[in-house]
Amino acid sequence: MINAESAGKLSTAFATVFLIAGLGFVLQRVRWLSEGTVAQLTRLVVHILLPCTLFFTTATQVTLESLAVAPALIVLGIAIPLLGYLLATLALKPAGVA
Repeated sequence: MINAESAGKLSTAFATVFLIAGLGFVLQRVRWLSEGTVAQLTRLVVHILLPCTLFFTTATQVTLESLAVAPALIVLGIAIPLLGYLLATLALKPAGVA
């Protein structure tokens, strides 16, 4: 399972991503970034930086222990959105939305 060191690394990674996303939101909100700049930065992140980060992380931090939990993560990655969809459908059906 996940030990304290892994949990710390994971929380640091998520905090970094949310901090950068929040910074981008604030900079766009105060109009420090133009729409063209935002579009270019989005393309840069999606097409270059994100794939590089995923490759680097996989190449440097994947261990046999982390691969052992991969099937469970795949199942949860499919089951949780499906459960959310089912619950949302059931919740909205009486309101006549779904």
